[in-house]
Amino acid sequence: MIRKQLSILCLLCLAGLALSVPLSRLVRSRSVSRSISSAAQPRDTSPSQTRILSSYGKLPLSFEENQGQTDARVKFLMRGNGYTVFLTNDQTTTLRLAAPSKVPATARDRALRSLTGVAPPKGTDAVVRLALVGSNPRAEVEGVDLQPGRSNYFIGNNPARWHHNVPHYARVKYRGVYPGVDLVYYGNQGQLESDYVLAPGANPGQIGLRVDGARSLKLDSQGDLVLATASGNVLLRKPRAYQQIAGRRQEIPTSYIQRGPHLVGIRVGNYDSRQPLIIDPVMIYSTYLGGTKTDKASAIAVDSAGNAYVTGSTTSTDFPTTSGVLQQTFLGNTASFAQEVFVTKLNLTGSALVYSTFLGGTASGPSENGAGIAVDASGNAFITGTTAASDFPVTPGTAFQSTLPNTSGTAFLTELNPTGSALVYSSYFGGSGSDAGQGIALDASGIAYITGNTTSINFPIVPASAFQTTNNSGVGGTAFISKIDATKTGTGSLVYSTYLGGGGATSGTAIAVDSSAKVYVTGFTSATDFPIPSGVNTFQTALKGSTNAFVARLDTTV
Repeated sequence: MIRKQLSILCLLCLAGLALSVPLSRLVRSRSVSRSISSAAQPRDTSPSQTRILSSYGKLPLSFEENQGQTDARVKFLMRGNGYTVFLTNDQTTTLRLAAPSKVPATARDRALRSLTGVAPPKGTDAVVRLALVGSNPRAEVEGVDLQPGRSNYFIGNNPARWHHNVPHYARVKYRGVYPGVDLVYYGNQGQLESDYVLAPGANPGQIGLRVDGARSLKLDSQGDLVLATASGNVLLRKPRAYQQIAGRRQEIPTSYIQRGPHLVGIRVGNYDSRQPLIIDPVMIYSTYLGGTKTDKASAIAVDSAGNAYVTGSTTSTDFPTTSGVLQQTFLGNTASFAQEVFVTKLNLTGSALVYSTFLGGTASGPSENGAGIAVDASGNAFITGTTAASDFPVTPGTAFQSTLPNTSGTAFLTELNPTGSALVYSSYFGGSGSDAGQGIALDASGIAYITGNTTSINFPIVPASAFQTTNNSGVGGTAFISKIDATKTGTGSLVYSTYLGGGGATSGTAIAVDSSAKVYVTGFTSATDFPIPSGVNTFQTALKGSTNAFVARLDTTV
């Protein structure tokens, strides 16, 4: 039975764990408004405002010709959502990234802001420069596709400094930046695109980019180039290249290649050098999401349409929410540093919130957190985490457990409908100790699998099929794996549930499921007797150090 139910895939040393990260770190959305509304100016979260923001994010960029309103080296400038771009004579692209407001550090600061309506001071703007290496310093530059709008500058009382009818263009084109290579800038409010247009026979290997002003530069696992700055991250998506041959668009394998600490080139796969080639990198400015206190993201999921779902915890009563959602108001006791779960859905471009809602009750203290999120084919979001609120929103009549089983914190599973306006299913999952949901996965049928940590000796398990029916860990707690069918009601919704651990502390932090309903769980353990099946080809059979990672596979169909 043990061999059938559990096979250990590997046991790795664990240096440390991060259960949540600040939301002021990278959230890979394309652009979200970062303004913080003051107490005197309530946030407009109406559906019409959401539509306006969404439409704004899709507007094309407008490049303004420099006629003396900025530094003479600049040929064109563009103002986007949270950033400004300057294009110079020598093909250097300079980005000035607007810094976020600093959160007031003291109660006195917050009280002063509440009375005056004055926003907190801003941090320092970040400046990043992207320069073409070895390019033609005399490349011609021009605005293309004149736009109907004009800018007027009336600076001071000296008419000599005024500038009238400054034209705007949809694109800016540099001719001959390299032999046979033109460079064209365009895009929308959420992203800046640059096409390298190569004539037949031109060499793509001559294209090089020097990056100055970023704290760090690295290629991530997706092939994107991440530039870290004091005001957020700039993301250069993995470039795409294509050719139009016989009326059809043919994609060409392309990637960045790092040539040095600040230098990046472009590697292009096999293509027809007798035909023109277009290389299309996309630049995205990532954003902050939160209110005026502490906001932390713990998990993210993406649906088939590219919408992003984020969950975590917040102590901000002004965390951005939208109208018509399940819970638009922060319910926790702010005097006791309470935090609540948030669930936010951003659209494909990141230009607007599809919905954003609090999820929690009136418990005091740092008691609630969204730790894991998944989304099904219909757009329903499944969230797991921890709550100590006796009035946490559950679904009466369908919940497995409709009352709080302990006051120190218990796991929960909540399913939200596609608009975030109603609960499909919501339940506590815990015993008399303390319990925490940490990770969640869905199978093709929409059945949820959650993992986490519990100190409860009476955590809800299914004895007939459980791999382990007792908690032997003591105060440190042990991992649990539970399988819940939210289409069923009451106790019938718990399909499978088991402990997993030994005599030391063990916690499940993440989970996945395959097409055969076998679950893969990872986490950490200090148990020297963590269950490892004999006769199975296991990578590591003994604990090394005080705490190790683990990976386990269980059959939940038994």
